[in-house]
Amino acid sequence: RAIGRDPMLGPVPGAPGVLAMAGGFKISFGIAHRMADALVALITRAEGPEVPESFSVAWHAAKAAGKTSDS
Repeated sequence: RAIGRDPMLGPVPGAPGVLAMAGGFKISFGIAHRMADALVALITRAEGPEVPESFSVAWHAAKAAGKTSDS
């Protein structure tokens, strides 16, 4: 589950080969196509849209564990 309003996408730490795309609050409907583009770019190693660090699965996991300076 995503922490806060930001969506979560990318590699899942500790699960090689597993990618996730989930969460977000309201904005996900508007940016789902860009999130999908970013995930496809990761899979194909192509250039894709820039993704904020706060959208990464690793960032959400660190925040849930209290390991980010973001509140």
